[in-house]
Amino acid sequence: MGSGIYRCGKCGRKMYAAYPHGKGTPCCTSASRPPTWAGLGEPLDEYVETLVLGYLSDPETRQRLTVMLDGNTVDVDGLHTQRAAMQARLDDLAAMFADGAIDASQLRRGTSDLRTQLAGLDNTLGELSRRSPVADLIAAGDKLQEHWDKLSPVMKGKVVQEIWSVTVQPGRRGAKAFDYDLIDIDWKA
Repeated sequence: MGSGIYRCGKCGRKMYAAYPHGKGTPCCTSASRPPTWAGLGEPLDEYVETLVLGYLSDPETRQRLTVMLDGNTVDVDGLHTQRAAMQARLDDLAAMFADGAIDASQLRRGTSDLRTQLAGLDNTLGELSRRSPVADLIAAGDKLQEHWDKLSPVMKGKVVQEIWSVTVQPGRRGAKAFDYDLIDIDWKA
């Protein structure tokens, strides 16, 4: 997940996954003999994944996060709220027609107007999802974990890259355990 995303704390270059012992381990490519952080790949990705899911599952975070679309800032959570409200209005129109409160022409006109507005919102949300993997995860709401699990490691890395930068400081030689103090997170969003 972090290959090409995480940065070396020593030189600042991107770290790439290497497979010296059969598992992906982030390695800095700048040294003549690249230092590897053996065994850190999996626990590092798990740690970053836990941070991402915790961050994106917070309702206040979802409300604060915005995505750029054509140079404009877009409130993704707000768009989903608008969409849900329009869908509820469509349902209300159907109920009003069933109750006889409106006639067929009023139902058609109201339905047509709301469907046009919904199509515009759906197009905007679709474009946001295409441009920003975070936008798609914000839309997942309570199904965040399920959507995250379906993402490829490359897409997960893009989500991480959009939210923050992860810098891995060199570990001590011979260290066998994952050290959280070696991971620096700088927030972008």
